[in-house]
Amino acid sequence: MMFDKENVPMHHSGNSMSGGLGAKKTAFGSSQGGGNGVFGNAKQRQGFQGTSNPIDELRKTILNARSHDMRIRGPAEKKLKEFEERAFPQYLQGLCCTLADEKCPADARQLAGLCLKNTLTAKSEQRQKHLEKRWLMLEDRIRTGIRGMILNILGAQIKGIRSTAAQVVASIASIEIPRGKWSDAVDQLVGQILSGKGGPNMTQSCFEALGYVCDNCSSHLKQKADKILHVISKGMAKDQQNITIKLAATTALANSLELAADLFEDQVKRRLIFEMIFAAAGCADGRVRMQAFQCLVEVAEKFYHQLNETISHIFNLTSEAIQGTDEDVAQMAIEFWTTVSETECTLIENEEDAKSEGDSPPSERSLGFMAKAAKQLTPLLLKCLTKQNDHVDDDTYNVAIASGICLTWKARTVRDNLVPLVLPFIHKNIRNRDWRLREAATMAFGCILDGPDKDKLKPLVTQALEVLLSHLSGDKNDVVKDTAAWTVGRVCELVPEVISKEILQHLMRALIKGLSETPKVANNVCWAIHNLADGCDTDGEEIPTSPLSPYFEQLLGALLKSASRPDSDEANLLSSSYECINVLIRSAAKDKYPVVVRLIGEILNRLASSVKASAGRSDGRSQIHQNIQALLCGTLQTIIQKVPLKLIGEKKLDQCMHGFLAVLKSESAQCHEEALLAIDAVVMKTGQGCYRYMAATSNFLFKSLANVQETRVCAVAVGLSADIARALKVKISPICDNLVRSLLVALQAENLDRSVKPRVTSTFGDIALSIGGHFTRYLKIVVGMLSQMGKCEFPEGDDEDLEFLDDLREAILGTYTGILQGLSEGQKDRAFLEYVNDVFLLVHKVGQDPNSGKSVLNAAIGVVGDVAQCFKRDVKKQLSHPQISVIVERGRKHSNAKVKQNAQWAYEMCTAAVR
Repeated sequence: MMFDKENVPMHHSGNSMSGGLGAKKTAFGSSQGGGNGVFGNAKQRQGFQGTSNPIDELRKTILNARSHDMRIRGPAEKKLKEFEERAFPQYLQGLCCTLADEKCPADARQLAGLCLKNTLTAKSEQRQKHLEKRWLMLEDRIRTGIRGMILNILGAQIKGIRSTAAQVVASIASIEIPRGKWSDAVDQLVGQILSGKGGPNMTQSCFEALGYVCDNCSSHLKQKADKILHVISKGMAKDQQNITIKLAATTALANSLELAADLFEDQVKRRLIFEMIFAAAGCADGRVRMQAFQCLVEVAEKFYHQLNETISHIFNLTSEAIQGTDEDVAQMAIEFWTTVSETECTLIENEEDAKSEGDSPPSERSLGFMAKAAKQLTPLLLKCLTKQNDHVDDDTYNVAIASGICLTWKARTVRDNLVPLVLPFIHKNIRNRDWRLREAATMAFGCILDGPDKDKLKPLVTQALEVLLSHLSGDKNDVVKDTAAWTVGRVCELVPEVISKEILQHLMRALIKGLSETPKVANNVCWAIHNLADGCDTDGEEIPTSPLSPYFEQLLGALLKSASRPDSDEANLLSSSYECINVLIRSAAKDKYPVVVRLIGEILNRLASSVKASAGRSDGRSQIHQNIQALLCGTLQTIIQKVPLKLIGEKKLDQCMHGFLAVLKSESAQCHEEALLAIDAVVMKTGQGCYRYMAATSNFLFKSLANVQETRVCAVAVGLSADIARALKVKISPICDNLVRSLLVALQAENLDRSVKPRVTSTFGDIALSIGGHFTRYLKIVVGMLSQMGKCEFPEGDDEDLEFLDDLREAILGTYTGILQGLSEGQKDRAFLEYVNDVFLLVHKVGQDPNSGKSVLNAAIGVVGDVAQCFKRDVKKQLSHPQISVIVERGRKHSNAKVKQNAQWAYEMCTAAVR
């Protein structure tokens, strides 16, 4: 039975939606997710509307929300939000009806589709969980009806509308299928494709939706792999005349290969898949060919070891494509070999690591496809390097860029054997009058620097540096200059040993001059200086001087000038300049400390000017100023971390803190994060001396802890809280009540990203260690919170869930240890005795969980030892529980020496306690 005008799952009056689902019959029948089961009759619709027609009201609001006039659009967007919160089922229904209405303007329909997707998917993990929970709380009949409406929209006339509907289908499926709901989603799509009802538009969109569903839910659809492969083969068949359907089917195959692991183990089915791909690779339509090569990329990534029997044919296909005129197809063919090279590089390195550590060779080893193809493939890649974009600022991905990436990975895989295949091209063209050949040779040289033996490369690099610096300083073409700067950066990163004192002098002149070139070239010059300075980094060790000391002030001045260029907001030059300054500071030897200290004044002046200029602004320049302030805070942080406190002086430190607090008054989360990190550097540098800043800083700290929507800001504030506690010790008392309260509130916030929770938890342990016996003031509420969190479980959790659970449990157990040790130091440890059962309850959970990792196991064993050592016979009953013996013995037999040592100590403490 199909939907018809009488039982369509919507409510409308008159002809307002006559162009939508109610105006014609649709392909998906009510038995497949619509019809009378949802909004089909008046009785069922009563719960979804008031006295006015909410669907018409919503439709009108959507039309207003697409207005260019903010006075109309603003209130409409606010009203949509209110509608979503107030009447979610009606909101979904109205969006579906608007998306389906072919008489509605296309942009309004697209906006409705976007709103619909936003009710199902979000970037934030916490927000995503909220959306999923809200969707699943809807009655089954409502969800079934919405699904039916969206499935019918797959047959819309406008491709963009169909594509939106396909994405919504996949979003719903990704929520429901993993939870055992909508188990026939794939069956519905497959059945619709095979039936052919609804015409080619419906078939194309069903393939698109099927691909998305497979991509999102692959681990839950393996039992349907045969069915999916069968229907895709129909869409990709040679006799399939509709190119749009063939393209959608080929794309669906690329998206569904994740669930084909078992099929690839079956030779017959594996050959069928390859035949489908090869047939598509020979299609006259370039879009189909490109997707066919995308399928090969997916196969190379997921089933590398199954390529052996077809690799010769694949080489012929890819070679032809790389030499063809369709650049999109050529890029994807090159991407296949890049993927093969990445895979082989990983396998080779795994094998080398195992050998160096004396382990058995890994079961999966490289089959050496790249080495076998190197002689024929390398000339093709080198030729593609000459197909560059004409302008230095054009970053459009093309075959030249794709070839450069492939050549770079190839060098890491084929290593020394690649050099003689590339060197003739470099020698012939690096000084060529044709800028394309000159640039391609320069690029090729940069690509082969990582992989081949360094000793063999050194004489080649020494010889080439003169030419590279000449290109950077004097070439008339900016693309050549840009590539020369990148290649010099690669030399500084990978073969810095060749840079002698004499070469360094020439190099410095070229780099400083290069900072005044176009933003793109200057950005790569910054990267080269970054790598050069990074090679001189002392890792915290103070050295009298360094090779860069003679050029330090000149480099610093040039970089400061680069950062203040009017065009520094282009090509990421602003960030690159300051990041390069930071690396230069970190690498500074003692003879340049006075220069670094003098830099504080310049940075503070720039910070004050930026704060003043951004005050009250909300335009594009405001965002630029926020970036500048964040970068300047980062530079001050680097200086504070690098230079001894006595050289900075109290006055300059006060000025820095004044600048950081001024930044914290802004509304920018990015600025807040960097300002808090800089304050943390002050805390770490001054220890208890940071007390004098607490009165001015604490309120900003508490606000940042409450800012749980900004995960990074909140996380940095948590880290700062812990460092303040460790630095101040008992002197933290004046702010401790508010700090503990703020941490507890953050921990209970529903929208706090869960990755922050273990950090917040651990901070209570830091506070307890700092204030000792005074922690009894917070003991009951904190342990109550820890106990509640210790009950967290994920019966059907994925790897991320299990990793989080380990992190959370480890943090809780570590906090118990911190509290116990802190109370013991203050002779208040007896106050903890009434809570030891909460501790052992979590220890039992860790011991019983087969997924418990090394760190959480070690933490559990450690807290058992701490409790036994502290309370002895008072906890004899708890220590005598069989599970305690099991977990301690598990630790004593552990392969990790640290866990084994900790378990032996805990065993001795437990033995002494239960005697």
